[in-house]
Amino acid sequence: YIRKGLKLEPLIRGGGQEKAMRSGTEALCAYFRTRDKEILQKSLTYFGVIFVFGIGAGLGSLMSGLLGTKAIWCCCVSLLVSFVMMFVPEKNG
Repeated sequence: YIRKGLKLEPLIRGGGQEKAMRSGTEALCAYFRTRDKEILQKSLTYFGVIFVFGIGAGLGSLMSGLLGTKAIWCCCVSLLVSFVMMFVPEKNG
């Protein structure tokens, strides 16, 4: 129950640090409703970053047994790729 006129502050803040990437799942649902190619591209970019990050984590797990501490450098390369992907400008038009 909330009293009328009572203003509550949100408990969760943020999202701006992702440059609106968090909305990739929402964009995918919006694409299925509208079939807008720009919305699909935004969603695919979001999931591409997650995919590359996941590949890096998986490779790190496998390679740590083979290469030991040198595997850290291989994981760093994969994480750097996913980090750079977040800053690739979207194509307009």
